[in-house]
Amino acid sequence: MAEIVTLTMDTTREAARAVYLHEMSWYDALIWASARAAGCSTLYTEDFQDGRDVEGVTYRNPFIRD
Repeated sequence: MAEIVTLTMDTTREAARAVYLHEMSWYDALIWASARAAGCSTLYTEDFQDGRDVEGVTYRNPFIRD
């Protein structure tokens, strides 16, 4: 079941930090920070390198075939 995560000031600060440290776009950083705040370990997206780990959140491209 999906969980709705509220965007807080802490999440916004984490996103700003990710923009600077990990060179993410603002919206990608907000998604990453929200996923991290929710305790997600995997984030499915085609926008990042498959297998890349950013502070405990691993990006997976669902369109790559094994």
